[in-house]
Amino acid sequence: MLSSEVSSLNRERANSAVVRADDVPVERSRTAYLSQQAASRACYQRLRLISVDLTPTNRGAMSDAGDNVGPAARAVVIMGPAGAGKTTVGRALAAEFGATFVDADAHHPSANIDKMRRGDALTDEDRKPWLERLTHVLHPLDSAGRVVLACSALKASYRSVLSQDDPSIVFACLMVPHHELARRLASRSAHFFDPSLLQTQLEALEVPVGCTFDGTLSCEQLVSAIASRAHW
Repeated sequence: MLSSEVSSLNRERANSAVVRADDVPVERSRTAYLSQQAASRACYQRLRLISVDLTPTNRGAMSDAGDNVGPAARAVVIMGPAGAGKTTVGRALAAEFGATFVDADAHHPSANIDKMRRGDALTDEDRKPWLERLTHVLHPLDSAGRVVLACSALKASYRSVLSQDDPSIVFACLMVPHHELARRLASRSAHFFDPSLLQTQLEALEVPVGCTFDGTLSCEQLVSAIASRAHW
């Protein structure tokens, strides 16, 4: 074979090996895109109950007692800021599984209630006797039956006091956008919490990892998801 023919053949082979920008890569990109979209939709269906909006949050305290998950919970703490739906969801969860429901608001000392009525935010010192009372609720001497506690439990340190490192106590943090919380509080009556305190709660909120739920979902959906987390 002449050298010119060899060169021509090599050029043809080289050209045939070239991947054109308007050929296979486009198809590969489209296939990858469609595959990614399908995976995203499937993931969304599985994880819609988990909130991806972690604001507001103190990102310096993302891991704490809220991560406790035992084989089966003895108590579930429904937590979050005012207006998140803690009482509504907590009552429904307790009714569904025959648990005792406890509203943490009912255990505030009168001085705390008066302070919140005036629109004054509670301090850590104000909350100490309140948290001690709730600790007795979650850790009774007889340990009889399941308990569902509706409690703001805003900070990791509060949750640590409540859990006492007991893995049978799990937390479920209801995440709701600021504007929706404000709307709910504006329509709420006969409650001592002054809606003007919402911002202070959001600033104090330290979101626990692994147990946040989309609080805008229906009560039934949330009960099902939280029960699953608690292994109820």
